[in-house]
Amino acid sequence: MTENNAIPRRKFISQAAATAALTIVPRHVLGRGFVPPSDLLNIAGIGVGGMGRANLINLASQNIVALCDVDWGYAGKSLDRLDSDIEKLRTRIEAPPAEPAPGQVGAPFDREKAKAQLADMIKLKTEHVPKAKRYKDYRQMLEQQKNIDAVLVATPDHMHATIALAAMDLGKHVYVQKPLCWSVDEARRLARRARKRKSPRKWAIRAIRLTKRAPPWNTFGPAPSEKSAKSISGPIVRWDTGRKACRVPRP
Repeated sequence: MTENNAIPRRKFISQAAATAALTIVPRHVLGRGFVPPSDLLNIAGIGVGGMGRANLINLASQNIVALCDVDWGYAGKSLDRLDSDIEKLRTRIEAPPAEPAPGQVGAPFDREKAKAQLADMIKLKTEHVPKAKRYKDYRQMLEQQKNIDAVLVATPDHMHATIALAAMDLGKHVYVQKPLCWSVDEARRLARRARKRKSPRKWAIRAIRLTKRAPPWNTFGPAPSEKSAKSISGPIVRWDTGRKACRVPRP
């Protein structure tokens, strides 16, 4: 650059600042209801063939960056069924309202809610599933993929706490499908780990029922504290998840 073409340092800094101001758009300029990309969570789903798929549909507004399942033969078919499920829901939305049968009482079909669900299903199918990296081992996923912010755990029951603890050790947020854990000891370990991390954790907790005592852990809320876990007195006869007793040996 010649001496005649040189830009004064003060002028260069002022021009650079003006250019940067044009590229940083305030949140309110984006419009109501628009979420900036920087505010989205990077979600990893573990166990995506059954209930996990329904959870992923509800999380379609976020970035789903990884999918993990030990049986992709089953999980893959479940994700492939999104095409037919989308068409079925679209057909129901477009159909005229059906007259209820005589004597039949039921909740009316909410078309607006169904339209929102349809949009999430389409987004999951067209945007998230094709680009999300697939794994068969959650340990490999957590070790290799560093951009994960939160983990959805929807595996068989006996692995819920194990995977949640591994994710929490790495500072991830966790959403655990019901039941939260396999035993009272696992509930206490999860509570201790959540306090140790000193960061908020939310849980989807199934109504945990013991034959002798029933602690009030049947809502979506903070993880049960160790104090509440110790408040269960008397012998624990059976651990009931609401379907059948969990006596599956840990692998």
